[in-house]
Order: sequence, then C-alpha cells, then structure tokens
Amino acid sequence: MRPEQRRFVSSVRESMLEAAEEPHAHALYWAIYDDESPVGFVMIADEVDTPDYVPHFLWKLLIDERYQRRDLGTATLDLIVEHFRKRGVAVMWTSAMEGEGSPVAFYERYGFQRTGERHGDEVMLRLVISGLRRRSLADACVPAVSSCGVAPRTSARHSRSSAS
Repeated sequence: MRPEQRRFVSSVRESMLEAAEEPHAHALYWAIYDDESPVGFVMIADEVDTPDYVPHFLWKLLIDERYQRRDLGTATLDLIVEHFRKRGVAVMWTSAMEGEGSPVAFYERYGFQRTGERHGDEVMLRLVISGLRRRSLADACVPAVSSCGVAPRTSARHSRSSAS
C-alpha cells in the first residue's frame, strides 16, 4: 500500500493476528495473485457467532502499491461479491476511515453506499448485491493480466473484528 494509506489498513500479518483474536467472526482470507505473483490480501467475515460482529463483511482489502490502479481491487471485489451471491447473500458490508488516502471513494465507485452509521472511527458502507450486474470471472480479471485469482487461505481458527 502507498504511504498515505498505511493508517487505514493493517498489514497482512496484523490482519491475521486480529482474525485469530476474534474467533467468533469466522474470518476467511485469501491471497490475491496477478498471474503467479502475490499482490494483495483480502479477508471477510461471512457467518458470525454473535451480534458483536457484522456478517457478510469485507474486513480487509490490501493491494501492494506497485499493483494499484490496475483494477485488481475491483476484480477482487467482484470475486468476493460472487462468493456472497452464490451463498444467497443480498447485502454485504464494509467500513473505512475517512481522510487523505482513504478507500471510501474506491468503495463508493464500486457501488457501496454510506449508511450514516459509524463502526468505531470508521464510516459504515453497504452494497446491495442483488441489484448488481453479474460479471463473469473473465470480466473480473484485468485484460492485461493473463490470469487473476484469489487463492483461499484459511486457518484452523477463522475469525474477524473491525474492518477496512
């Protein structure tokens, strides 16, 4: 991530430690690849055990700064939306801090809308999946990339807490 983005999202290591500390959130996480190169990380909370957590929640999305502005974040969101859609989920959620380098504008361009609520010091955003145009995996992959993908990585303990 770019230097101005560092205050908005934790590292992969910190994200995985956070997930381990929140076992009731049942985190699922994946490495993001551009061909064979790892370029990012995404983590969601899908089904949760307690009302302390938000289900169907995009918890983390990180793209290496060298690979940003190549539609890899959008392609990753397309795959996460499809993951939820296949499971019958109508709405997904995320939250993000505001300010210079914030991902809020990126999420809003994708179709997320602010709810007016806050999650700690972050704005809550929701995406109505049922109304989105369904895109194929080929549409989700960047044309300049011969293959794209999100490779699943889960631990013995799945978890989640606050988002970005």
